Amino acid sequence: MRTVIAIFRNEEYLLPFWLSHHREIFDHGVMIDDHSTDASREIIRDMTPHWEIASANRDEGWDPIDEDFERMTHEARFEGWKITLNITEFLCAESLDKVEARVEKEGLQGAHARGVLMADPLSETLPPPDPEKPLIEQRAFGHYEDEISWGGFFRRHGVHLIKPRYASTQRTMLRTRPLLYKKETRPLLRARLYHRARHGAYYKGRHATQLGRLCAAPQDDMLCLHYYFSPWNEEMRRRARRQGDFSDREKALNPKTPHLLYARSLEALEQTRRRLAKKSRDLSKDEVFQRNALAL
Repeated sequence: MRTVIAIFRNEEYLLPFWLSHHREIFDHGVMIDDHSTDASREIIRDMTPHWEIASANRDEGWDPIDEDFERMTHEARFEGWKITLNITEFLCAESLDKVEARVEKEGLQGAHARGVLMADPLSETLPPPDPEKPLIEQRAFGHYEDEISWGGFFRRHGVHLIKPRYASTQRTMLRTRPLLYKKETRPLLRARLYHRARHGAYYKGRHATQLGRLCAAPQDDMLCLHYYFSPWNEEMRRRARRQGDFSDREKALNPKTPHLLYARSLEALEQTRRRLAKKSRDLSKDEVFQRNALAL
């Protein structure tokens, strides 16, 4: 059995794209409503009537610590394979059967997806996405998260001579080596974990897992597409601004978290978007992207 778990709050714009994609991949879904006031619940009931809709067990604003604990509680309810995603994250794989077989053959508990940061290009004005068509087919501009790593220059140009060197055994974060002249490693924030453990044993934000060396590093057979800056329109700008509704504890612990900065400053939001958009290219012409995301 394959289960996807997600928390949502007022996601009526992205939910139809997200649900139509993931209902074809997963046997079951658990959608945790974090006090939505729009039509999100109705959309889920209409598009995936056999999935669960749960209510978040907290009254305060967004709190990553409580949120991750809640997601792991739901993960522990199910046997088989599972993943926890944001509504901005689309899991794509040529064959999850092959991913699962690879993990089982190596005696591991799970595998990280290769993160892809989607951002509309600065040089083009793209038409609004058609809600009746898959979002991935309409918005394929972005770049792989590990392209700043060893071999990144070659990979950006479609030459896979050098694979990124992942430090997947580190307990604190899945990382990849950056450019050759630097020694430090870079965290991979979108390498979400697809696993068969009781739960993901996540650190805050689910960007890391305490399962560490029991999980395989990303390969080219599974991608996690992050649609935060694509499609870049008024609906998505409003979405980014409202993500600053964090709990008082989170505001005190991490006052400079990007979501809080975006909520306070349109300039900070736009600066990040432009930085990512400069790296974007049309991934519909990329063999790895085609095989995993466009052949579904």
